[in-house]
Amino acid sequence: MPGQGSASVDGYLISQSEFSAEQIDATVNDLLRESATGVQLETTVLFSESSSGKMAERRLVSRLLRQSPELSRDGKVTSPAAAGRVDGLLNLITFGLLSRRSSVDAARTARARNEIDVIEAELKRLDPTATPYAAIEKYRQAASIARSAPNLEDIASRMTAAQRLVERSLYFTAPAIIEGLGGPINVRFGRLLQIGRAEAGTRADLAIGCSLVSRVGKQTQISYTDRAFRVEDIGSSNGTFVDNRLLVPGERVQLGPSTELSFGGKRNPPTKGICRMRVRVFGSDASAISLGFVTDHITRPMMAVVTEDWTSFDADVRQSWLLVTHALMIGGAKHCPIRPSVGSWPAEMASIEFSPDGYLIRPLSSIKVTLDGTHITDAMPLRRDANIKIGYLNLMFRGA
Repeated sequence: MPGQGSASVDGYLISQSEFSAEQIDATVNDLLRESATGVQLETTVLFSESSSGKMAERRLVSRLLRQSPELSRDGKVTSPAAAGRVDGLLNLITFGLLSRRSSVDAARTARARNEIDVIEAELKRLDPTATPYAAIEKYRQAASIARSAPNLEDIASRMTAAQRLVERSLYFTAPAIIEGLGGPINVRFGRLLQIGRAEAGTRADLAIGCSLVSRVGKQTQISYTDRAFRVEDIGSSNGTFVDNRLLVPGERVQLGPSTELSFGGKRNPPTKGICRMRVRVFGSDASAISLGFVTDHITRPMMAVVTEDWTSFDADVRQSWLLVTHALMIGGAKHCPIRPSVGSWPAEMASIEFSPDGYLIRPLSSIKVTLDGTHITDAMPLRRDANIKIGYLNLMFRGA
């Protein structure tokens, strides 16, 4: 009985698992023109998708159209002689397919080998330490060409191994900073952000150099649970305000689309502190927040007093922070924390992600993405001090 991946002529099968319908059609037509059997075949290729929708079952359905009842009656083989002649024709078809495939495969392999030789010559002129992204793209290109041709699996494996070696040399996992959009943007991936005054030997996710703010681990933290960001005062001396409300230590409050946080004030009477930040939530699933200081409440006469307590004022207010739970989206949509300031752009142009190995960037649209001048078309590791260009956006990605 005919089965998936086979070709049938009135019940006689030829393997089709490695042949396309077009190859079978071309071979049958060539052999019929050369055949002396006198048997005429009318062929039709029928396609029916399998349940998975990913594979197509191809069957070559042929009917004998000879008037002589010895060979055919209602399209069926009626005698051993006729069956033998069909067998002979099927053998010719199979032999022709194999010959055709061998010739085509040899030509494909030769072309691929020539293309890979050119790429390998280009790789010899590259210094992977100086131009790692160009080298990775070349290795990827060579591996793709090798995989598309027969008998080049060893070359594909060798190119992929060389690509992975260069990639591993680029990754880093330290906190990152994005520059090029005004002040530095501190990027933190995860579900927890600790806010406080950093002292010698300690490190805060968001450090404030103000003596009125409690040290890290005692001031404030923002956490992500149940698809929402929540803020909590964790025992600060001078309190944490959410908008105009003083938090009770240990109380957790969900952040709205735009919220003001204040630190370094007073608990009694409740007074908002001089260190104030605007927090914005991005995405319908609240996948990221941005935090930046606001200073419109600080008048010029107040500055001398403020900077006595807040010694790092100038440096702190220039910065902003991003807490990202999944991927940092870059594009024109409102859910993207990094958006071009002018013009009309695709909703999502690229994403920056964090893996156990380190950071990587992934192009998501037709907008050209380059790293250190190399056009990339797939996910690529981000090294320290990488220059990123997405459309007209020019960014520097560096370690904190």
